[in-house]
Amino acid sequence: MVMRVFNGSVRAITETAFLGAMTIAIVAQPMLAATGSKARVNQQAAADPQKWSAPMPEEEKALHLVDRITFGPRPGDLERVRQMGLGAFLDQQLHAERLDDSAVEARVAALPSLSMSAKNWLRTTRLRSKLARDPIRSLGAPRL
Repeated sequence: MVMRVFNGSVRAITETAFLGAMTIAIVAQPMLAATGSKARVNQQAAADPQKWSAPMPEEEKALHLVDRITFGPRPGDLERVRQMGLGAFLDQQLHAERLDDSAVEARVAALPSLSMSAKNWLRTTRLRSKLARDPIRSLGAPRL
């Protein structure tokens, strides 16, 4: 009993120390990065007024938009954005309810579990799980 309590407290101390170390690492990382010369160069480039006054090329605008509002560009996404236009693509992303989902809805409707009662679904799921664990025994065959 004493050993179990001791092990629990050691675990709590270890977890607390680990969380503390992770917190320090997260807080210290930006400070350490800011002291590097690369950070100073990036700050100087960001402060350049000519960079901010120059218009962004359309290619960069499309990439920037796709990076910001999606999980990044997939093959063909940038070309589609160029064809649609930035405004139309943004509108499509903000109003996904307007997309035609009939193909997906047809595939989902074909799933047999959607028409089952909860009791029937549970029975089917348990049977599948038994079959996966021990197919011979779950079919009623005697153990050797």
